[in-house]
Amino acid sequence: MSIKKFYTGVYVGDNLGIGTTIPARQLTLSGNSSPIISLKSNTTGGEPSIYFGDTADDKAGRIVYDNVINTMLIFTNQAEGVDESVQVNKNGEVGIGVTAPRAKLDVAGGVKVADDT
Repeated sequence: MSIKKFYTGVYVGDNLGIGTTIPARQLTLSGNSSPIISLKSNTTGGEPSIYFGDTADDKAGRIVYDNVINTMLIFTNQAEGVDESVQVNKNGEVGIGVTAPRAKLDVAGGVKVADDT
């Protein structure tokens, strides 16, 4: 594998490395003891997102931050426009199968709790 310095601290070969001369994966970011990745919308109220998928479905899973309602949304195997699987709102309330959680944990459907001791 040939690695070429692209910019100061950015190295490109088969893999892309930022802050490392030996990127081990397709994208390797290296920094101080607490590196940060930032996704910012260039408009007010945008929805920065990370998509997961494969060649059959490039958005099988998504993590979206909705700046309008200050809520993190997690989608799994769902088409665009379908309600999220998990939601964490600005009050720290978590909804599973619920579009607007009203408690610290708000679940639509059954819940199983087991004692693993």
